[in-house]
Amino acid sequence: MKNILKKAGKGILFVLVFLAIGALLMCVMEFKYEDGTLPVHNYYSLPKDTVDVLILGTSHAGMNISTKTLWDEYGIAGYRFWGSIQPIWNTYYYLQEALKYQTPKVVLLDAYSLTFQQEYGAYPVQVKNTIALRLSKEKVENIWASVPEEDRAFMLFGFSTYHNRYTELTQEDFEYFPWDSHQDIQMYSTETSDKVYPITVLDPDATQGEEALGEKEEKYFRMLLDYCRTNGVKLEVVAAPYELSAAEQQKFRRVASIVAEYGFDFTNFNDSYAEIDIDPLQDFLDPGHFNKFGLPKYARAIAELLKSKHDLPDRRQDPNHIWNQTSTLASTPAYAATEQFQGDGIQDYSDTGYRLYENPLASWTLCTEFTLPETGDNTRVVMACFNDVPGMGGFRVCRAVNGKMEITIGATMTIRVADPEDVIRLVVVKKGKAFTIYVNGNVVEDVKLIDSELNAYEGSLLLGCEVSAEGRRMHFGKTLIRDLVIYDSALGEADALAWEPQQLPLAEKAAYMKEVTRDDLILSLENRFVGDGQEYVDTGCMLFDDPESSFTLLSQIEPRIEAGDTVYFSCFSEEPGAYRGLLVRKIGEDTLNVIYGAGTGVNLTLPKDAPSRLAVVKDRSAYTVYLNGEKVLEQNASPCTAYNGTFLIGAQTDASGNIFRVSGTTVYNLDVYRGLMAEEQILAWRPEPLAEAPRDPGMDVTYTLSPSFVGNGKSAYVDTGLKLYDNAEKDWTLTFLLDRVTVRRGSVISCFDETPGKYRGLLVRQTSDTVFSFILGSEYVEVEIHPADQVILSLVKEGNHYRVYLNGVLEAEKDCKIASYLGNLYIGCERNQYGRPFRFSDISVRRLEAVSEALTDETVLALHQAWKEETK
Repeated sequence: MKNILKKAGKGILFVLVFLAIGALLMCVMEFKYEDGTLPVHNYYSLPKDTVDVLILGTSHAGMNISTKTLWDEYGIAGYRFWGSIQPIWNTYYYLQEALKYQTPKVVLLDAYSLTFQQEYGAYPVQVKNTIALRLSKEKVENIWASVPEEDRAFMLFGFSTYHNRYTELTQEDFEYFPWDSHQDIQMYSTETSDKVYPITVLDPDATQGEEALGEKEEKYFRMLLDYCRTNGVKLEVVAAPYELSAAEQQKFRRVASIVAEYGFDFTNFNDSYAEIDIDPLQDFLDPGHFNKFGLPKYARAIAELLKSKHDLPDRRQDPNHIWNQTSTLASTPAYAATEQFQGDGIQDYSDTGYRLYENPLASWTLCTEFTLPETGDNTRVVMACFNDVPGMGGFRVCRAVNGKMEITIGATMTIRVADPEDVIRLVVVKKGKAFTIYVNGNVVEDVKLIDSELNAYEGSLLLGCEVSAEGRRMHFGKTLIRDLVIYDSALGEADALAWEPQQLPLAEKAAYMKEVTRDDLILSLENRFVGDGQEYVDTGCMLFDDPESSFTLLSQIEPRIEAGDTVYFSCFSEEPGAYRGLLVRKIGEDTLNVIYGAGTGVNLTLPKDAPSRLAVVKDRSAYTVYLNGEKVLEQNASPCTAYNGTFLIGAQTDASGNIFRVSGTTVYNLDVYRGLMAEEQILAWRPEPLAEAPRDPGMDVTYTLSPSFVGNGKSAYVDTGLKLYDNAEKDWTLTFLLDRVTVRRGSVISCFDETPGKYRGLLVRQTSDTVFSFILGSEYVEVEIHPADQVILSLVKEGNHYRVYLNGVLEAEKDCKIASYLGNLYIGCERNQYGRPFRFSDISVRRLEAVSEALTDETVLALHQAWKEETK
């Protein structure tokens, strides 16, 4: 008997071990979908009574409602329990499952899924919205409603859907064992996207009436509403703004009617874009989801709706809430210095990049040790994350003019320490609105501020200085910051007092040059740049790949612009929301626009009649600008992130990195030096304008048409192969003879660029029985035709001057300078913007000749007379 029991015990133990290993293996192999399974996995990790607002639905709920904004700005404890393209039957069972573990004060349902009409979702949708639920009656019913009969068993046991993921496993797959906890406030990868997708808003009055919901959709929607009414669940039904169709708007009207039957409310935010400050052109990532600009706006609208109708506590005031817990010193710092900072009190500073007041109600702890600057004739700053706008404030540590150490922690709250020691160990613990400040182990302040004392500030913590309200760095302090760490939570007193600075290495001093030599030259023009709207120069030089580098740029530019766009030079990113670099261009008649750093700009009056000397000095993140020997901007701070684009002359790049705004500007001289040039050197820079590089004269345009050409208005044309504008200033003469009897309306000849915004070249059309129209460069001319059996036309181009002759008579003259164009001369058609022939005509060109010179009046008249004689 003992042997039997022993064998049975071993067998049971083996089975238990096997099942345990299998369960752990499933934890690794299961899908970790951000838009499906993870919201469910992580929900099970939350302590009871954590969630006050349960958010249900598709990605219109999961990706459009920021629970971080709800928490940060309102203290609302919301959770998005959702799945991608989730049908309403999944939502119905999700609701029942969720209420087993939390008791929310209100359920928020996005109604987008009610615009669907289907029996089952696609297979990936079935997976994302079923397999993550724990095994229960609700999970089984959810699968039976969501999956065709032949696939239900596979979906129920799950392993068959992800057993082949071995080659796809990442570190994240090993972070979801039963002992792992995922209790942070939800943040998804798209919530930081600054991509902009403009959408079209549907006028709510453009449609009338209701449209029926899908049969299965209405059935489960009514089951959900009935469940909420029967069980006393408070419910709010909403529809997030998106690029909806007229039919979807009509279905939402049907949703409103059904919701009202059960005594609940439906809010369709598609009807109130403007009221909640949503900008359809800036706030969307794609047609259905917000980007980082739109997310907080919609979350605020949701918060205001919920708080106006439901009693929702501010959980930020609850120190025991899971999202407001106090960490221990053993936690990893959110920021930790790697070397000592040594400021010179003149210009040295360091930007930690850490924003202490991005959320003014957040908790954090700052621990540091430093030497105080000496007393001076103005404030000397040790560190600051401080908005200098009156009434704003933030955090700042400095030596005041009276010698006291000052620690500012809000809009007006300043702690002053008289006769401070030379070395200060400072710990600031912020717990929501409450601050405790320790100086050399002693509490010098323990205070709780009111809301108006705590303002949001996007600036980061700077070491060795602060910035003015205009963004200029100032009040540099000669300080040594030996160590600095920041935790993103409030430390307890024992941990705060136990903090000890590390022995960090001293940062190497940067050698910022004051006398710049030719050895420091990193970029220089060899020839004058004369833009024509087609040509530009890519120097290959990346001025902003290290945003903390310094350079001095000297240039001499021509204020007059005759063709193309208006950019002189650029090394600038047009990425929406992240403009950065350097852009110099002309705007208006006499205004020079200089954009620098993180998109900060200054406008300068540009003299009209003479070249101007422009100097831009970049001192790490501060900029000084000189125009014609006058300092027009001094040390204005505009820190930016790295940009790997190259320095362009006569153009810039768009948000995708493509060349655009190719310009007709002239840059006579341009030198860029590494480092900071002394002001005396800058003012002494007065170069002679460089000579223009020899230009390609362009191809010879000598040509004779043979045989005559007769168009058919459908497909016939002649590509002469002649490039009239490969050098836009070269001379030529075109002479052609038309049989007027067969000429109807249409294109005669063309060498013309149809690219929108770049129309230019030569285009001749007969526009009526008695009128020819000409585009000469970009100027339009009409010439009346006198009755004749034949028409002889000559077009003479001499530089940028055009003459038009008709049957031996000079009919028109025009001056027009344009950019070069590489298209060929066509007879009987035009060339569209993609280079393909179009607009075929039925003209009859008996004779056409081209020469590479501008014929004189006398020569043209003689030529016309000779052609008349030859054709009699």
